Parts: sequence; structure tokens; C-alpha cells
Amino acid sequence: MKKHLIAAATLATFAGAAFAAPSVTLYGIVDTGLGYQHQKVTGQSSTDELSMTSSVNETSRWGLKGEEKIGNTTVSFNLADKFNTDDGTQADEDGRLFGREAQVSLSGRYGTLTAGRIGALGSSIGTYDQIFAVGDAFDGGDWDVFGLAATPVIDNSLTYQSPKFAGLQLTAQYSFKSNSKADGTEGRSSADRYAGAAVNYENGNFQAVLGYEFIDRSSLDSAPITKDGQLVTLGGNYNFEGVAQVFAMGQYFRGWDEVAGQNYEDLGLTGKGLKGWGAHLGTIVPVAGGDLTAGLYYVDGETGDSAVESGDKASADVQYYGVAVRYVYPLSKRTSVYAGASYGQSKVKNAVAIDDTKTQTTSVYTGVSFKF
Repeated sequence: MKKHLIAAATLATFAGAAFAAPSVTLYGIVDTGLGYQHQKVTGQSSTDELSMTSSVNETSRWGLKGEEKIGNTTVSFNLADKFNTDDGTQADEDGRLFGREAQVSLSGRYGTLTAGRIGALGSSIGTYDQIFAVGDAFDGGDWDVFGLAATPVIDNSLTYQSPKFAGLQLTAQYSFKSNSKADGTEGRSSADRYAGAAVNYENGNFQAVLGYEFIDRSSLDSAPITKDGQLVTLGGNYNFEGVAQVFAMGQYFRGWDEVAGQNYEDLGLTGKGLKGWGAHLGTIVPVAGGDLTAGLYYVDGETGDSAVESGDKASADVQYYGVAVRYVYPLSKRTSVYAGASYGQSKVKNAVAIDDTKTQTTSVYTGVSFKF
């Protein structure tokens, strides 16, 4: 009898160990297509380009993810890298092996804590894509049409996400140094540091998000932007099932480096950065077994008082309009074909370093996405 009990206990032990054994999954997306782009810049000859494109409908990437349950806690990880399908190179310009995401997480009854490199709340990338996934029909724009202010993928970060309560969920992030390859010491004022929080609400077919993101850079006197960056975003969507899902989003930014298709440093200025507001309206409509996505983007901003090489104070106004449409048809659970067209217009006025400039970009494209 005792031998039978021992045997049963041993089998139960191995069964439990097998059930709790860690799992590792290889996953990814391959997205390749052809795109034609016509661009006209004030004072320059127009350009036309037909080229193979990568990451239009989906970002081409591969990754490894896995998890193990230990008691009431789940330990997991996610490693992801972007690549270009047209030439096989890494898409991360800094040469990181896992430039898109490299993180480990602990999850339990009180929420999830994540550490590592990960997309910020307003980056439209990765596990904690909280803002654009809710407020933007394209979840980060369509190819080159976007113009809004966004936050980057951040290094050295801690993220806490609470459990959902009455449809509400809090996500908070902090980075000790948002870019490890930049100057400055991690955790000190000599480095750009990031902090952000987003509150998401979900009730049936309705979703909403309110986010605040902050970049601490006030002590970097030698940098092009010496003012802290602040970004406030409010967005939401409602799904009229079988008819359309409608999106709306607005944002206010100040001390920002790139917005409305313009980079602050490229304007030849140093100082307070760009400030202003942006808005988006969009929809996803089911059509003939696929999804038709359309979006409008508008951004209005200015530099405020900034310095030029002469030391004089100057300012510049920036403005952006964008419209995009894309149709995606699933051939299977893994493979989709797509086609789209877009138009974006970026303006710079009253700048000292450069003349008033208008850049108009028209694009059409088609391609295929494969998920594994």
C-alpha cells in the first residue's frame, strides 16, 4: 500500500512539474510590398520613386517569448527585433539585436511589473501600446502619414500595469535613461529620463485612454532642446459591430523634438523645442471580407523663442495635414494582402534658418503580410 502511495505521489510531482514547465515561442511578421511615392518640396524639383517597401501594413519583426508559472506568479519575457525585408538588414539604426523590445515581467494578482527596453506608452509599439492602439485607427499612422507627437522605445525602464477594475486600468512607466547610447549617466540628471502614465477605460464596445508623458531633459544645456518635454493625449473609439469602428484623438505637446513632419534641430534652432496640438479622426469599416481603414491627421505647432547661430531669438510655425486609406484582405489566418494610398503636407513658416517650405508627399502601395 505504501509503495502505491509513493508511486502516486511521484507521478503527481512530475505531472505538476510538466504542467508548470516553461514555454518558449518563436513568432514574427514578414511584410513586403511595392510602393510609389511622389514628393514636391518648395524650391526643388519634384521626385518620383518606385521601390520595394517593408513594414507598411505590419512591422516586419521576429521574436522569442516565453513564460513559466511559479506558484501564483507568472514570469515571462519578450525579445523582439525589427528588420527590413527588402535587404535583410536590421531596422534598428543603433544596431541593437532586440531593438523593438527586450523585457522580463512578473505577473500576479496585484498586476504586472516589467523591466527592460520597451515601447513607451505613446510609441505605438510593443506590449504597452496604450495610447495609439485606442485612439488611432492606424495605430501609429499609415506609412509616412502621421505628423503627431510620439514617444520612443525606451531603455532601462520599469513598467507597472494594474489589474482591471470596473473597466479601468492604470499603466505607469519610468526610465532611468531612455537611450543608453546617448550621453549622460543612467539615473542622473545628465541623462534624458522618461516618465509616463495612462488610464484606460473599457465598457462594452467603447474604449478610452488618457495619457501623460514627460521627458526630463532640463539640465542638458548643450542639447538642441533644453526644455522638458510634455505630452498629453486623450483618445477613444467605439465599435458599431458589423458597421464601423470609429476613432478620435487629440493631443497637446511642448518641448518636443519631432512633430508635423519636422525635426527641431533640422530647423537650425536650439531652445524650448516645439509646442502645439494635434488631432486625428479615423475609422475601420468591414468591406467584402476585409477591413478598410481611413484616417485624417492635423497638427499645428510653433517653436516659441529659440536661438539661432547668431544668438538672436527666433521662432517658426509648423503645420501638418494628412489623409490615408488602406484595405487589408485576409487570405488565411496568417496571410493578408493590402493596398493603400496617402497624402501628407508639411509646412514651415517664419523660420530664420530656412525659407518658408511646403513638403507634399503622395504615396500608393500594395503588399503582403505573413504572420508566424
